[in-house]
Amino acid sequence: MPVKEQGFSLLEVLIAMAISSVLLLGAARFLPALQRESLTSTRKLALEDEIWLRVFTVAKHLQRAGYCHGICTGEGLEIVGQGDCVIVQWDANSNGIWDREPVKESDQIGFRLKEHVLETLRVRHPVKVRAGIKSLIRMPSLSTLFRSYVRMSAASRRC
Repeated sequence: MPVKEQGFSLLEVLIAMAISSVLLLGAARFLPALQRESLTSTRKLALEDEIWLRVFTVAKHLQRAGYCHGICTGEGLEIVGQGDCVIVQWDANSNGIWDREPVKESDQIGFRLKEHVLETLRVRHPVKVRAGIKSLIRMPSLSTLFRSYVRMSAASRRC
């Protein structure tokens, strides 16, 4: 019986391995750039989400400013300082008054831009607010977030 040879010779296998090695090395060169671009776009998206959240929060409070389901005294929107502090009052629980106690449920909320940081605080007494708002939550200001976004966009175009 004649023996029929099947399969690849050693030389063919070596040539196939050399070609696939060259192709894999070429593809691996682009992997770090792909990962860097993926990380950059993830950061941009997170930054855009953060900016949207801050703008939405402030805008919602400004829209609600002055709402009262009864007889409330005082201004619904007050701009103090040199225009970098806004105090918003609205009747969140529709009980007909602007509550100031307890502080966690206060109907007054202050927003202040200080040293490129947007600070927010539920306010108890408007007199203390004029003296200065103490920060409860420190958030990057919108201008700082926007500058970071622009820097990241420029950096991603260079890569």
